[in-house]
Amino acid sequence: GYTFTTTGSGASADFEYDGEFSGEKFMAVYPAGEYTADVENKTVNAYIPTYQGARVGSYNENAALAVAYSENDQVAFKNAHSLIKFTIKSSGIKAIEFYGNNNEAITGNMLVSLNDDYTVKSVVGQDTVFEEGKENEWTGKGTWVKIYSEDERNGWCFEDGATYYAAVAPADFTKGVSINYILADDTKID
Repeated sequence: GYTFTTTGSGASADFEYDGEFSGEKFMAVYPAGEYTADVENKTVNAYIPTYQGARVGSYNENAALAVAYSENDQVAFKNAHSLIKFTIKSSGIKAIEFYGNNNEAITGNMLVSLNDDYTVKSVVGQDTVFEEGKENEWTGKGTWVKIYSEDERNGWCFEDGATYYAAVAPADFTKGVSINYILADDTKID
């Protein structure tokens, strides 16, 4: 339960913690949040959001899930998510939903396991666990992802011709993928 901050970005960055940090072995998760880790088994319960604001040419930084294990003061994060890349070829679309036709868990609570060399071994969707007093903080196993436009200047619609990404858990879509389009007037097209 420590939250570190950085002002840097890129391949290398320095993190700071306002307080005392002790621990020979630890796991780190980006983005910061309340996660449960089993350091000895190199596993952590983390989260990929089902609702993600769109970014032209990129993806929502709060949807990225990266995990690290360390036994010293050096941390090497590994991505625990995949990306769905899509290009909008129409105006008037304000949201897009993707889901696997075999109910693959691609968002929500995820159990991330690391190999002995600290690479990602697996990312598995977990059923919801309700905690007393946290009923309004529901997160669960999501079988879909919704990317919505945050572009006010474009009438809250995606930019025509622009490319976007959705962060999801790695999955084999054994029965394919389906897409829903939500138009500016809230009409849903399957």
